Amino acid sequence: MTIMKAFVREEENRKYVEPVTPLEKEICAEYASILGLEKVGATDSFFDIGGSSISAAKIVMFAMNKGYNIVYKDVFNNPSARELARAIEGHGREGQADAAADYDYTDINELISVNSMEHVDEISGREPGNIILAGATGFLGIHVLWSFIKNCKGKITCFLRRGTYGSVKERMIAMLMYYFGENTEDLFDERIFCVDGDITDPESMKELDDVDASTVINCAACVKHFTQDDTLDRINVGGVENLVDLCVRSGKRLVQISTLSVAGEMAEEDLTILKEDMLYFGQNVENDYVRTKFMAERVVLNARINRGLDAVILRAGNLMGRNSDGEFQINFETNAFMRSLWAYIQLGQCPYTILEQPVEFSPIDSVADAVITLAGVDSRFSIFHLNNNHTVTFGDILSVIQRYGFDVENVPQERFDRTLAEASKHGEDSRTVLSLVAYANKEGDNLKMVEADNRFTTNALFRLGFKWPIVDDAYLEKQLRSLDTLAFFDKD
Repeated sequence: MTIMKAFVREEENRKYVEPVTPLEKEICAEYASILGLEKVGATDSFFDIGGSSISAAKIVMFAMNKGYNIVYKDVFNNPSARELARAIEGHGREGQADAAADYDYTDINELISVNSMEHVDEISGREPGNIILAGATGFLGIHVLWSFIKNCKGKITCFLRRGTYGSVKERMIAMLMYYFGENTEDLFDERIFCVDGDITDPESMKELDDVDASTVINCAACVKHFTQDDTLDRINVGGVENLVDLCVRSGKRLVQISTLSVAGEMAEEDLTILKEDMLYFGQNVENDYVRTKFMAERVVLNARINRGLDAVILRAGNLMGRNSDGEFQINFETNAFMRSLWAYIQLGQCPYTILEQPVEFSPIDSVADAVITLAGVDSRFSIFHLNNNHTVTFGDILSVIQRYGFDVENVPQERFDRTLAEASKHGEDSRTVLSLVAYANKEGDNLKMVEADNRFTTNALFRLGFKWPIVDDAYLEKQLRSLDTLAFFDKD
């Protein structure tokens, strides 16, 4: 059965609920138009009847043109026309902003208090020994594997699914060839080993109990920020719970790769800065990706306190192309920052107001080296921030983009807003508009992203023999050239 036929069958079988208010009728008509359906009921979920993340952007564009005060995440939180109408009227479904608040963080705060400058001279480290790596085919995971092979003497067991390949070994060989251009077959069954499994499946993980390894590094995660199912919770929380169980019962150390996004958002008047000795400080973690990564950190820290787990959390920053050659990830469209650059290039404009904003580029090969460096750190320390302490401004990036040959004009904010509003009227520009509005807050909402400090980690890494590379024009040009080679900047 084709996908379209499946949607037709679903349309025939679902119970139709007549829209009541003029706004409900208007939204139902828009849903039907976007999805090519004859009619849509007031309680039909947009995503159950064929909607996707891209087509959801068309709803936001429709709302922008109508002057309705909703944002992209509202479509996911309120997927039916009736729910979305209530959101527009100011009565939308409550998110999970308080999911982190109802908890006593006293013990966790005491545990993580050591991650501060007053203790930085006490930092010591060692090689991590043999390791198990989850998420080995991801952008960070594959570079962690390579860093380990190049810098350590031990063995690494990759825990992954075979996907469309005949075996997990074939998949790993193909990924290593793609990213590093080397035939690595001789490393397998000598230094690289593979186990077929899934971190969301506890049964498959039992094969790892007796693996000769002292450390588990978890690079596996779902990085989607908007979903309509339980994928984020199953992978980002449930998967971590399974890894914790593995490490507790087998006496292994867990290195959990997290994200600086756990800083969340705060009201502008309450803004603070996330440090390595902080987890919850009243921030909003409503975004499901942020919430699940936050909850995973809490799971790990609780297991340290209550179950004797040896673990360290590494919060990654803006993962970008390699410092060595600019090589970027296969699924480059999952990088929100690069999608925003793409959108400015498509529009041919960039507002002056963002040019002074600082931007952090953490080259993926450098981040991987930092992961291996910190994987064997003194067990008293529990959280580190893996973001480059050398930053540039958006203006620096735009200057390189313009010299590279892209025609992007610097314009006042008002003119840019008019250009974006005009683009929102055209369905073919939905990807462009989505790339710039997906993370926007509602008009009148004073929530701001919380920034992160990495002074403690930077100094700890200095003491362990690691320093971040300086981001300069040459590096930025390598990034652009690599992405241009992959046709990233093409309109389609």
